[in-house]
Amino acid sequence: MQCPRINIAYAGMVCTVCTSILASVQSLWVSAFLDGKLRRLPKTEGETMNEVMPHTQFRRPSDERSWFEEP
Repeated sequence: MQCPRINIAYAGMVCTVCTSILASVQSLWVSAFLDGKLRRLPKTEGETMNEVMPHTQFRRPSDERSWFEEP
């Protein structure tokens, strides 16, 4: 699936010991996305939220609550 209208992407800034490795991975992902070579893209906004939210929310390892449940 080509993305004809999308021709620019902004990768988030990461500052870690392995910043150069993460920048390389980000650039490969952006390139594959713009070339339409990703095998699985979310079809709905709900799928996108279910994929992104667990990786962007802080949770203690002992916390048994759902990712989307308010404290």
